[in-house]
Amino acid sequence: MSAFNLDRKEVALIERRNTGKVIGRK
Repeated sequence: MSAFNLDRKEVALIERRNTGKVIGRK
């Protein structure tokens, strides 16, 4: 469960960064 939680947090961070990049590019 701990590993899953960390993975989910990392994914959320990457997704948020990706979204910001997409918005900045748009």
